[in-house]
Amino acid sequence: MDRSKWKRVRFGDVVRCVDKTCRDPQAEGLTRVVGLEHLDPGELKITRWADVADGTSFTRTFRAGQVLFGKRRAYQRKAAVADFDGICSGDILVFEADSSRFSPALLPFVIASSSFFDHAIGTSAGSLSPRTKWKELAEYEFLVPSFADQHRIAALLWSIEDCRYKVAQAIASLAMVRKLILLSKFRGHSYKSVPLGDVFEVQLGKMLSPKARQVADQYPYLTNTNIQWGHLDLHDVRTMHFDERERDKFKLQKGDLLVCEGGEVGRAAIWNGELADCYYQKALHRLRPRSDCYLNEFLRELLKFFAQSGDLSKLTGHSTIAHLTAEKLRQLRIPNVPVAEQAEIVRVITLLDNQSQQLEDHTDYLQRVRGAILSWVCG
Repeated sequence: MDRSKWKRVRFGDVVRCVDKTCRDPQAEGLTRVVGLEHLDPGELKITRWADVADGTSFTRTFRAGQVLFGKRRAYQRKAAVADFDGICSGDILVFEADSSRFSPALLPFVIASSSFFDHAIGTSAGSLSPRTKWKELAEYEFLVPSFADQHRIAALLWSIEDCRYKVAQAIASLAMVRKLILLSKFRGHSYKSVPLGDVFEVQLGKMLSPKARQVADQYPYLTNTNIQWGHLDLHDVRTMHFDERERDKFKLQKGDLLVCEGGEVGRAAIWNGELADCYYQKALHRLRPRSDCYLNEFLRELLKFFAQSGDLSKLTGHSTIAHLTAEKLRQLRIPNVPVAEQAEIVRVITLLDNQSQQLEDHTDYLQRVRGAILSWVCG
């Protein structure tokens, strides 16, 4: 494509802002309502909406093929193509390409470009809920390719978008399979249950103190911010003093399961010796199996399941800030699954997670490709 032949235009010269209203949507056969909350940042498809029959104060109409743009808090980057007719919020602008000069298929991607959103954010006014206006957006300038190039670029971008959508569906399917596997093992099972403390040693870490942060012989330690579901975040590892007795008591060993006592209660990850000499503070429980009859990886998945299902929150009491005490954690009853079956479940879950991560990486790649193309077209 010869970019030197493209023409620079104002957005308002090739796009119309459609401002049509309807006082009786149902009489016109309009059944769906789209608010800002239904537009997902960075997604061009509208997958959620409300029903007109449930009541709405919105009157602005849109038609299939038009682009909905969130003018309020433009930094949220909400814009999508409608594939149905409906009613939308007054904080949504409805755009339509002048098809004699600009391809409707390319319009959504120009609006989704970083340069367009930068213009929208830069022209927004208001402190708590900044809004941009059509007259400001109409002044945005970009290069318009020839019609032949417009169609080629749009076809490429829509193929990327279609791929992104299918990858997202695949990720959702893997997540559902994962959930069903865990449901079958953690709900309605025939295994006997035992208190977690019968099969795991549970110990809280060292209490923080100003003195321990100031004296010599500082050692790295982990806190709950370092613990994410299934992995460790070691970008910010703090240090404090541990005396000889404390080092014996609180030193981490490869395979230790670390569980958050507060915050997102139950969030857990396994320590694999990422640092040579590391300890942990009182915001974390350290779990070690009492025998080889229970796998840390299996318990980690069980805790995540219990956290998501609300079982752990029942153990934290009713205080303002939830805490999972060591005694309550020891009393948590867990299924006594045979270790060979635990290993097989962990193997399958790991396989699903690896496949999901590969798809997530592919999604990131597609996002970068789309962004590079849009920067080239709109830059």
